[in-house]
Amino acid sequence: MKLIKIELDEFNILYNLMKESFIEDELREVNDAIAIFNDPLYSAHYITYNGEKVGFICLWKINEYIFIDHFAIFKEYRQHGLGSKTLELLKEIYGKVILEIEYPENGYEEMKRLSFYLKNGFLINDYKYVLPPFRANGPEIPLLVLSYPSKINDFDSLVKDIYKVAYNKII
Repeated sequence: MKLIKIELDEFNILYNLMKESFIEDELREVNDAIAIFNDPLYSAHYITYNGEKVGFICLWKINEYIFIDHFAIFKEYRQHGLGSKTLELLKEIYGKVILEIEYPENGYEEMKRLSFYLKNGFLINDYKYVLPPFRANGPEIPLLVLSYPSKINDFDSLVKDIYKVAYNKII
């Protein structure tokens, strides 16, 4: 299992993969997505296994955490433990990991996603959190924040940093 950095010249490929994996409200506008590639705190990677590209992951460095912005294993490679192996690799490399997911009451897929992260050692932080709109007139999306290896001590401060770094918003 390896992470291979995606360079700006491969942006269109990555963005098309993101559009296949996420709903529009969870994606930045194209120009905004291109702009973050220049941010030194941001990186996008192919996930490779036995030399094959099996998914992608986009990360932000926020304080002592790595923040998972987008993460997907390609459909043909799912159900083979590659998502769990990717998380293990992130935990080994970075130690502290945070991410956002939809509330599980929204449906089966959301419940499956929560169960996956809990099975991989992530903990739910019991605070209100909202994903700011990525697009003009887009909705705010209430989400859960999960963390590894422990719950977040100063949640309000971390949320301010997430908003500032990952979403370019001051709260």
